[in-house]
Amino acid sequence: YRPVKKFPKLETNYHNLLYACRYCNQWKSDHWPLLAQKILREIILNPFIHKICSHLDKSQFAWRGKTKQGRWNVLKLRLDSPLR
Repeated sequence: YRPVKKFPKLETNYHNLLYACRYCNQWKSDHWPLLAQKILREIILNPFIHKICSHLDKSQFAWRGKTKQGRWNVLKLRLDSPLR
């Protein structure tokens, strides 16, 4: 979840490891929000912390954001892409 480039000590921390498809992992890359991004809720959703179904509508093939944070995650991780 937290990028190894910025948090090298967490590389093998179990609570920092999340299963992701190769595309989501690629699109997330080493993103970690700056203070302004945190204020704007531009934060990658973490299923251990966030209730994903509150932020994302997964009822269709192309996922949609229900909240501002959900919509940002759809754009950032391309959750409406046929490649996911």
